[in-house]
Amino acid sequence: ELWYMLRGIGIDVGENDVITFLQDLEVMNSLQFNSNRNRLTNRIEINQIQLTARGLAVIEGRLTDDAVLF
Repeated sequence: ELWYMLRGIGIDVGENDVITFLQDLEVMNSLQFNSNRNRLTNRIEINQIQLTARGLAVIEGRLTDDAVLF
């Protein structure tokens, strides 16, 4: 759904790129989500995406460490 929304607003990005970006943000403790691999299609399905306190601090500019800024 996120991929469709990005495409809908004119951002030219692949579905795998969005998944990789979300996974990177999770490793940086900026997001949390559930992920499952669909056994029929072998695709990764991500749902229940939410910002962590750290992710919110980055967005609000309260955390300014260059390592966490995209």
